[in-house]
Amino acid sequence: MKVLFVCLGNTGRSPMAKAIFEQILKQRGLENEMSADSAANSDPSLPYAEPEAREAIKRYFRMDLLADHIPKSIDSLDLRDFDLVLTMEKDLKRNFPPEKTYTLKEYAGLKGKFPDLWHKPLDVYLRYIDEMKDCLEIIIERILKERGHFNHSI
Repeated sequence: MKVLFVCLGNTGRSPMAKAIFEQILKQRGLENEMSADSAANSDPSLPYAEPEAREAIKRYFRMDLLADHIPKSIDSLDLRDFDLVLTMEKDLKRNFPPEKTYTLKEYAGLKGKFPDLWHKPLDVYLRYIDEMKDCLEIIIERILKERGHFNHSI
């Protein structure tokens, strides 16, 4: 199962979601069953992860997981390679196959979106990590249930 996370510039929200998703998979021993990538719905706004996103992930996981992140556009990917596309907001779903595209919260069975964090303070990014982690845990459980796997909780 391959998941693509999408935001506007691939410098904050989507690389954070990818990093969190991968950490949950590692904690549960599922890294061989699922993988993820992230991309921008438009041209990347920076050539690296937003400093606040990088610092928030580093503080949360005690690892600089976004140090080597290089933002990229969805144009550089083949969408057929992905089983599931998760966007941060409803408006970002437009350019993707509707049968496999959802917002992150929608796929987790929740309402709302993850608004853009551009130029927000570090504490906002840190709160996002908790909220994203909760959503991603639900999403992983849903994927496992739909694929016939049970009891993969920590």
